[in-house]
Amino acid sequence: MKLYHFTNLDSFLKIWRHQNILFSTSHKRTNNDILEKQKYITITGDAISVNRRHIDVFWESLDNYKQISLTMDYKDCRGSLSPMMWGQYADNANGVCIELDYDKFIYSGGKIWANKIVYKKQHPQVTIDAETIKDSSAHDEFIIKNRNAIFFKKHKHWSNENEFRLVSKDCTYVDISKAIVAIYVFSQKSHTAYVVRKIVSDDKKVNYLLAIPQEGNMSLFSVPFK
Repeated sequence: MKLYHFTNLDSFLKIWRHQNILFSTSHKRTNNDILEKQKYITITGDAISVNRRHIDVFWESLDNYKQISLTMDYKDCRGSLSPMMWGQYADNANGVCIELDYDKFIYSGGKIWANKIVYKKQHPQVTIDAETIKDSSAHDEFIIKNRNAIFFKKHKHWSNENEFRLVSKDCTYVDISKAIVAIYVFSQKSHTAYVVRKIVSDDKKVNYLLAIPQEGNMSLFSVPFK
């Protein structure tokens, strides 16, 4: 399966240097979906006994789980050609898109959950029993059991991201040294294109490709290294 990572040029240079993508440290602080930052939590049982501190500790437990968000291919085009993704996640088209072979990911250790996001008409929410949310030692068991509802559902308004997500509590990065298929830039004449061509040209295993708009549509052109 091909997946795509959109990022700015500075982050790409770090990814290229280390040949890995880091899991985000906290989905609550870095996620741009306000409904994921503040999930709707429904408390069953003796809800009146739950105070603000219990909820904060539960959020802290959730924040121990890190994530990497990637884009899948669309029905009508490859994932690297989404104008929305270029504008929103690749520094307003001044950044880079990396095409990856998911089957060649190497993980840094620890359990990984990987799945595509399911987009729902209703706001995703978490239902938890009062006794469970008050008992911090029970949080991990609850999160593991309910991971699909917690991490892999988003509101349908985000569906154009076509997201595939990796989630882990222990893994810090994904080694992509054997998984990089192609590097995309938006404009052939940009500073980004110059920098990418210069550093990628020594790697004969990677195609350097260019995504540019043509007649209102995103089209794909091969660009030689030299």
